[in-house]
Amino acid sequence: MKKWIVVLVVGLVSMSMSFAANKPKLKQEIQEKVRIDLSDIYLDEFNQDYVIVSFQIINDEIKIQEINGTSAELKERIIEELCEIKVDAEYEEGETYFFKFTFKKI
Repeated sequence: MKKWIVVLVVGLVSMSMSFAANKPKLKQEIQEKVRIDLSDIYLDEFNQDYVIVSFQIINDEIKIQEINGTSAELKERIIEELCEIKVDAEYEEGETYFFKFTFKKI
């Protein structure tokens, strides 16, 4: 039964990402690799929760420069996920990229 509840909660939440740079392969790679279990995180049903992160990619690793958002828990989860990613897509070393992760209940 617990398994169904987790699946249902994850299914009720959609996560969208926007990307400020014109690197579609990089955007797609990050979208595919960032997987967050939101079953134990409270999301505001009236306002969108979000996390905005700026980062650089150095030696195929994401180095977060700044992160802001509506929830400390969401920021922590995004940091954990991004720090684990090894970037395979083409990128420009030293360039700052911006991602906005938007979470909402559906």
